[in-house]
Amino acid sequence: MKRWLLKLEAAYLAWQLRRLEVVRRRTLAEFMAAVDEGRRGAQDLFFQRGAYVAERKATLEAQLRTVKKEIA
Repeated sequence: MKRWLLKLEAAYLAWQLRRLEVVRRRTLAEFMAAVDEGRRGAQDLFFQRGAYVAERKATLEAQLRTVKKEIA
């Protein structure tokens, strides 16, 4: 029973990583648009969001590695 729960958790973490990639791409596009338009405040906001996305991605990848080790 525990194995299928781990597989379910791994699938959920993989889904979160895919969604986070969408957010990362959108944030990058918005940041580049802000740079082109010279909106400094928006640049800072999108830069901070990008830093959060990178930190969250690292956390999710570490959790996914841990779960995959438990499955194996």
